[in-house]
Amino acid sequence: MEDKYFDEIDKEAIDTLFKEMDVKIDKKVDTVYHYTTKSTLFNIVENCSLRFSNIYRLNDPLEIEFGLSVIKKIFKDESTVLEIISDYERKAIYDADFYIFSTSAEHDIHQQWINYAERGKGVAIGFNRIKFFEKIKEKMGEGSLCYIYPVVYYDEKLEIVDQRIYDFENTIYNHMTSIVNENNKYSETIQKELINLILIMASLIKNEFHKEEQEWRYFILSNKKNFTKYILKDKEIQQIVEIVFNYKNDYQNKLNVGISKVILGPHVSNDDIVKQEIYSYLSDKIDGSEIMISRSRGYIR
Repeated sequence: MEDKYFDEIDKEAIDTLFKEMDVKIDKKVDTVYHYTTKSTLFNIVENCSLRFSNIYRLNDPLEIEFGLSVIKKIFKDESTVLEIISDYERKAIYDADFYIFSTSAEHDIHQQWINYAERGKGVAIGFNRIKFFEKIKEKMGEGSLCYIYPVVYYDEKLEIVDQRIYDFENTIYNHMTSIVNENNKYSETIQKELINLILIMASLIKNEFHKEEQEWRYFILSNKKNFTKYILKDKEIQQIVEIVFNYKNDYQNKLNVGISKVILGPHVSNDDIVKQEIYSYLSDKIDGSEIMISRSRGYIR
C-alpha cells in the first residue's frame, strides 16, 4: 500500500469511539503537568509554540509494541482483527501522522524529575487540561483530530491494573468487532480504518512500570504538512508537529494556552530567587489568572 494510513481519516469512526470512552474516564483532573527543562519553558513562552512527538519517536520505542500486544490479547478470538494487525502493523506505525504531547496528573513525581527535568533542575509546567486542549484544537483547525485521554496501565501478563477508562477493553472490542461485522472485512478501506483505531488504542496503553506517571496524553492526527517540521534531537533527525500559538491577547499581547502553574524541581538552587524571577517573567508573558509558582517537596540523591 503506497499511501499513508492517515491520509484519509474516518473522523466519524474515531470520534464515536472517543465519545464512548469519554463518559467512562474514572477521574478527570483539572491540571496536567509537563516535566521539562527551564530552557524549554522559556522557549515555549518566547516562541509561543509546542512540539508533539511522532508515535514511533516516543522515549521508549518498545512502548507501542507493548500496547499492540495488549490489543492482540483483547482480540485473541477475532481472527480478522489479528490478521489485519499482522499484515499492516509495522508499516502503519512508521507511516502514521500521529503525534503526542505527554503530561501527568501528578505534579511531583521522583522519576519524572530524573527522566525529563534535568534530574530535578528543571520544572513541571501546569496546564489547565481543558483550556489547553481547546487551544490546540482551535489551532489545528478542520481536517485534524485532537484528543486528550489518560493512559491505561497493564502488567507483564497483559492484565489491566489501572483502569482509568472504565470498561476499556469491552468498549474497544465492541466498537471494532461491530465495524468488522457490519462491513466487508476484505475492504482495504475497512482494514485501514481498523489499523488506525488499533494504533490509537495501543498508544493509550503502557506497562505498569510507568504507573506512577499517571500520564494524560494530548494527541493529534493530522496530515497537514504546514504543521510538520524536522529537528535534530539526540543526534537523530526527527519529524515533529510544531503548533505555533500566534494569536496573543489583542490588548495585553500575552500568550494564552492555559499555563497556570510551575513547579520547580527539587534540585533548583536559590529557589526563592528563581521563583520570583519565573513569576515575574510569566506574569508579564502569560494571559490569565495569577500564575502559581511552588517548589517540589521531593529529594533526588
